[in-house]
Amino acid sequence: MTNLTTAVGFATFMITNNDLLYEFGLVTAINVMTVYLLTLCIVPIVYSYMPLPKEKHLYHLSKNYISSLLSWVENLVMYRRTRIYIIYALLMIFSVIGVTQMKVSGSLIGEMPKSASFFKDILFYEKEFHGVMPLEIMIDTHRKKGVMKLSTMKKNGRTSKDDC
Repeated sequence: MTNLTTAVGFATFMITNNDLLYEFGLVTAINVMTVYLLTLCIVPIVYSYMPLPKEKHLYHLSKNYISSLLSWVENLVMYRRTRIYIIYALLMIFSVIGVTQMKVSGSLIGEMPKSASFFKDILFYEKEFHGVMPLEIMIDTHRKKGVMKLSTMKKNGRTSKDDC
């Protein structure tokens, strides 16, 4: 189930209109499921060639603390259900109160050097527009290698070949 939910999580990138995210989601989802299938095949094979565990390696399985812990949890669930619900409700109330007390304090300029040429510009945008969000611009020319073609890369009468 964990591998399946991880694969589905990465596969959600496939519904975006971004080609890179689509490919990343597809490849990652396929790889996660492939690793899961390989694990189902390889782990039993490896264990079949390993020797049986010695008695000292199995000793911890006979200890009583695990069974007593499970009995305690079972007792809580069976006979103290009301207390569990009350504790859960209190935790939920405190969590909601805590979330409402949170203040967003993230700043894009927190780790930027103050000597950078764009530092004053970002300060202006943060002050006037209450923060700056990253922006991705996608240009679709409906042609193969559209913007990257040499004829569209001319700048000040020079081509990108002149810059090399």
